[in-house]
Amino acid sequence: MENKKEQMKVPHFPPKPCKALTCNKLEPFGLENGTKTSQESFGAKNIDFSSPKKKMHITLNSYTTTLVQHIPADLKENPSGWYIEYYCFNPFTEKMERIRYKVNKYRRQLQSDKIARREIRKLVLDLNIKLSSGWSPFMEKNPFNYANINSCIDEYLLIKKSELRFESLHHYTSMLSMFRKWLIENKIETMLPSDFNKSYATKYMNYVLCEKKVSNRTWNNYRGFLRAFFFWLIENSYCAKNPFAELKHKKNEEKNRDIILIEDRKRIAEYLLENHYSFLIFCLLEYSCLMRPIEIFRAKISDFDLEKQIVTLDGKQTKNHGRRKVVIPNNIIGELRNFFAATNVERFDPSYYLFSTDYVPGTVQKTTRYSGKTWAKIRTALKLPMKSKLYSLRDSSILDMLLSNMPAKVVQKHADHHDLKMTTLYANHESAIIDTEIRENSPDFY
Repeated sequence: MENKKEQMKVPHFPPKPCKALTCNKLEPFGLENGTKTSQESFGAKNIDFSSPKKKMHITLNSYTTTLVQHIPADLKENPSGWYIEYYCFNPFTEKMERIRYKVNKYRRQLQSDKIARREIRKLVLDLNIKLSSGWSPFMEKNPFNYANINSCIDEYLLIKKSELRFESLHHYTSMLSMFRKWLIENKIETMLPSDFNKSYATKYMNYVLCEKKVSNRTWNNYRGFLRAFFFWLIENSYCAKNPFAELKHKKNEEKNRDIILIEDRKRIAEYLLENHYSFLIFCLLEYSCLMRPIEIFRAKISDFDLEKQIVTLDGKQTKNHGRRKVVIPNNIIGELRNFFAATNVERFDPSYYLFSTDYVPGTVQKTTRYSGKTWAKIRTALKLPMKSKLYSLRDSSILDMLLSNMPAKVVQKHADHHDLKMTTLYANHESAIIDTEIRENSPDFY
């Protein structure tokens, strides 16, 4: 018996952690990605001190905190693979059970086994701190995947590639490329998502604000995008907290665009009639039909029914992802028919985009950047103010409709707004029309 006692090997328990150490890194640990093996001989309750195994029970008690009994975690390097292993008391089965977490995927993401061994041992230390502080894997079920942020970005874009439209995917790729570049510059691209805390999130958003010199509105867009990205990481068990959700939303500035008065719209029409008739039709669809520029570029020849004066767009073509029937007003239907005749639209395949390269039918779908460049040339030629944007045509039309006493609900439907509040916001634009209306039609006091 004495020889057996001398041969018994007791796992070494790490020293009590100092207050400076934290145990947040392995917060998402759980059971689904590991294995557990019941060890009834390590029972932690109803200990019989008269038993020959008395010393064994006393040994186990040396790993007991006020809340949880456990045997510390350790990295196991087997030929079949690497894993983290530890034992913990399960209060539901009243048995000591073995927990294993496979780390092969994380190991392969690092440059060498030496680096992998160092990084995984950091995780082991954090896990032991959690266990010694009273945490139990049996009291929560939140599996943890070992993949660094760089790999998660690739996986996220791969999934979104099948879900998003071309323009949206381009936006996602651009946003995450900028984020990835910052991670690489700061040498943290191999960091686990669970380690990316509020401090890192704040540093990145300060970089966006100061280095890129963006407005508050754009800053909020960056924050919102990464907030959504980290919520996806949480849903896929890569981390437990969203560091960007903790950052406060900045107050948006007023939109940097004004409405375009009828005098300027007449100048634009005269210029386009002489120099760029196709783009005049583009502008008419935005002003009179309240179609957004991106929706105009997505519209195909087959979507236009000039007899019924309707443009039918499906969910893949509209901003709000819902089917939309756009009414073509009487005052532009003649110009639209002239354009169809002048362009000889009938000779093109109905599946062609009505406005492609050079604003004629084609197979290439253009983006709003393309129309923005065209508008910039027109604005320069006519010496229009910088706040006169292409999208201002849509703003101007909504305001004109509201001032002409057209019912707000009708304007809302035509503008494809989900909420009437969004439609009535356009009445807040500063406008000489509104000023004149107030001066000439204010009610008498007496």
